[in-house]
Amino acid sequence: MNDKGKKLVGSSIQAQKPVPLEAKVRLQAPNEGWIKISVDRAFTDSDAGIGLIIRDQNGKQLFSSQWVLCMKSAEEVEAYACRECLALVADCTPRPAVLESDCSMVINYLLELQKKRQKALVFAQQFPSVEFRHTRRDQNGVPHELAQLAKRLCHSAVQRDRVQAYVEHLVTHDFNPTLSV
Repeated sequence: MNDKGKKLVGSSIQAQKPVPLEAKVRLQAPNEGWIKISVDRAFTDSDAGIGLIIRDQNGKQLFSSQWVLCMKSAEEVEAYACRECLALVADCTPRPAVLESDCSMVINYLLELQKKRQKALVFAQQFPSVEFRHTRRDQNGVPHELAQLAKRLCHSAVQRDRVQAYVEHLVTHDFNPTLSV
């Protein structure tokens, strides 16, 4: 209570300790010589945005992209994004790659195709080695934000060796090169 007999606003609310940045979950670096491709989609009705970022084992951004398209389902958009990412990266680098998405349905489908050595993975076959991994949404922030940006602005863009200024703060804080997969 203050000197006027009034209760202070928020005095009954327990203050939460802020989580230190170091304690937040970060991405794991790929093995030495590998690249990590992180992809996500934003989808509503038939409007979709795709975002991706490609990094090396030191966290250096090699490539980022966002684009818009029209499709019928969120899974279709995510599968398309994975295929296009592999095609795009296959043209840019001959390194082994880890492709991560937060869509478990698509990752499981790609793993099944890979097990059966299906020709549908023609782009994956252009890499010395490729692994498909499911990741949590909170570890897929940069591609998620790029996909949202593409959809919101109806804007496609490609950046080599950098990302949109809009997501630079996320890139800075989400990669931990001391952990390797």
